[in-house]
Amino acid sequence: MTRTPIPPTTRTVTPVARGEIDAAADLLTRAFAEDAPTRALLQERGDDERARHRLFRAVLLGGPLQNGTVDGVRDPDTGRLLGVAVWSAPGETGMRTAALPEYVRAIGLGGLARALRVSDAIDAHRPAVPHWYLKAVGVAPDATGGGIGRTLLASRLEVVDADGSPAYLESSNARTTALYRRHGFVPLTRVPWPDGAGPLAMWRGGHAESSGADGASQ
Repeated sequence: MTRTPIPPTTRTVTPVARGEIDAAADLLTRAFAEDAPTRALLQERGDDERARHRLFRAVLLGGPLQNGTVDGVRDPDTGRLLGVAVWSAPGETGMRTAALPEYVRAIGLGGLARALRVSDAIDAHRPAVPHWYLKAVGVAPDATGGGIGRTLLASRLEVVDADGSPAYLESSNARTTALYRRHGFVPLTRVPWPDGAGPLAMWRGGHAESSGADGASQ
């Protein structure tokens, strides 16, 4: 598959440090305030910023932050995070124990069954071959429109392409779907979700797959 190169912006992408977990979670909390799948997962807690903050702390603590696969773009003058992308590397599975308390606080004990159904649905739609998984990408509301999301994607996809790996993500709206398509992702299917707010599973084949190896078949 021939991909059109995406021109970089002047922004610099650097790893998000463990000490920045609250800043990163706060950014994602604001960026996903109106995200339908997130709100459907949290149900009655969808409007609660504290619940969303705990949810994204759990996502960060689930492995990506410890493994150095959380990318950030910062304001060059103040150092404030303007954009964050949370990736899981190939072979990384499950959620680390450290993340579970935050996850339970986010969704509540009554939401555990719903959360397990969502987790099972995601796992069922992720191809079995090892791949990078974009768990979340968000831009601060006051920094949208400046190409930060595009910069974050392009930076990590350079790493993905360097080792020939495929990549997977879920897109929750038409705008992000168009962005991901420009970066070589193709739609697979909708993921079953509470309230019918299922995101669109998308896949970007790796070098081995493009050369004829078995890949995703959804």
